[in-house]
Parts: sequence; C-alpha cells; structure tokens
Amino acid sequence: MPKVSVIIPCYNYGQFLDEAVDSVLAQTFQDFEIIIVNDGSTDEFTNKLLATYDKQKTRVLNQANQGLGGARNSGIRVSSGEYIVCLDADDKLHPEFLSKTIPILDADHEHQYGFVMTWVQLFGDLTFIWETAEFDPYLVGMRNGMHPAAPFRKACWDAAGGYNEHMTTCGYEDWDFWVSLAALGYKWVTIKEPLIYYRKSAGSMLGKANEKRLVLFREIIRNHEEFYRANCEEIIVKGWEYFNSRLQICEADRTAILEVKDKLAIELESIRSSLSWKITAPFRATLDLFRRGKR
Repeated sequence: MPKVSVIIPCYNYGQFLDEAVDSVLAQTFQDFEIIIVNDGSTDEFTNKLLATYDKQKTRVLNQANQGLGGARNSGIRVSSGEYIVCLDADDKLHPEFLSKTIPILDADHEHQYGFVMTWVQLFGDLTFIWETAEFDPYLVGMRNGMHPAAPFRKACWDAAGGYNEHMTTCGYEDWDFWVSLAALGYKWVTIKEPLIYYRKSAGSMLGKANEKRLVLFREIIRNHEEFYRANCEEIIVKGWEYFNSRLQICEADRTAILEVKDKLAIELESIRSSLSWKITAPFRATLDLFRRGKR
C-alpha cells in the first residue's frame, strides 16, 4: 500500500492537469498513489483527456458533479494511503514537497500533529510567496491562513467526518476542514519554504467565494458552534491582533482592512446573539476594541 494518496479533483481543468500530475510524479519521495476525481466535468477537452488518461501510479474516478468537498471525499474514500494530499488540478508541488513534509508526520508517534503546512509560491496573475499560518488554533477560527494541499493523516479526515459537502459556495471547504481539525485538538507544523505552487488567476473559485466571505464565515461558525462558543473571546482577540498587525505592514490597505474589521465585528456580534452565547464583560470589551481598532 502507498504511504501517501494524492487526490486531484478536476472539474473542467484538463488544460492544467498534466502539470499537476507531473509535479507529483517528479517527487523525490515516491511512495504514493494519484487519484484524479473527474467531478462531472462538462468540458469536452477534459473529458476526452480523462477517458484515456494513462500515467504511472495514477487512476481516474468518474462521478456526477458533487462540488469540491464531495470530490475530495470521494477520492479519499477509495484511497489506500496513511496520509492524504488534496492537490487542486491547476496547482503544482515542489519536487521535495513530500520528502520534507511526510517525515514530520512519521516522526510524530503520538499523532499530535494532524497536518504539515508549507509556504506557497503564487504564480500566474500574481507572483509572490504566501507565508502561511503557523500553529494557532484560535486564529484559524478567524481567518484561513492555510493552503488546502497540506498533507494530513487520513485518520484526521475520519475523525472530522470528511470535508463538508454542503457549503453554500465552493471555495471555503478547506477552511472549514482546518477548523474541524483545530476543534479536535490537532496541531500542525509550518515549514517556512515555498513547496507548493498555487496558480492565481482571475475569476478563480476562491476569489468568487471571497466575495461572500461573511456569509461563508457565518456558515463555518455554525458548522463548529461548540468550538466558537468555547473559544469566542480568544478567537476575537487573535483576529484583532492579526488585523492590527496587517495595518502596520500594509498602510496603503488601511481603509480596506478597517472595513473588513468592522464587518467581522458586526457579524460576530450578530452570530453570538443569534446563538444565545453567554456574553461577558471581557468579551464585550474585546469585541468593541476589535470593532474600533487603531484608526
């Protein structure tokens, strides 16, 4: 059995698929399988390509469209690996991605770490290095600072009940999943090297999802109500600290960031009220501080 199963959901992204698959086949760590999930593609090129797709260690699973969460879950269900990597069909891996991440999970005999994060190299319409989040179970409740291709234990996926297949809009399934693992008490390690190549293009699924960020944020909170109830003050403090640090770094974006802070504070107060959370004086003071920020 392979140690790692790389799941590649594909919906009409056939033009990028060879790059993604070849980046996996080029790994210095070779104990893996690749499962491409054709998630009901309607693109003729993609379907023709996958109908006869023939590459080493690779198989294709065809299904009716179930969305990103459903496609990932389908691939993971039929996988054999102890560890899972969910690679988007238009992204790529650095040749040493697996050789630098998998040994960390192997060495963790107590299974404290659920996954290993790395920094990300963006390419395409934008080119820069994304310094993904270090371990902080509270900050992940406020923002998604992590890339979906981080390798995780299949046992964690089982414990979390898989990816949520019922999100209102595709694009935030990975954030919801990371919150699930944080709520279960799993930690993570972040390697400060760009070992994933993330294609940034106009009109991407994540970009469209970000337009509905507050709606999806509310949905994630409802999906993990117990986690947010138990840690609401810590989560808001972390969010406040993060946004103020961003103000200091990106003064040009000050107005935009403050607007997001205002919206998030109002949204959190609304959610707390609708869920009948017990409000405390420190919580109200923190929320007010978060709303006002440093102007």
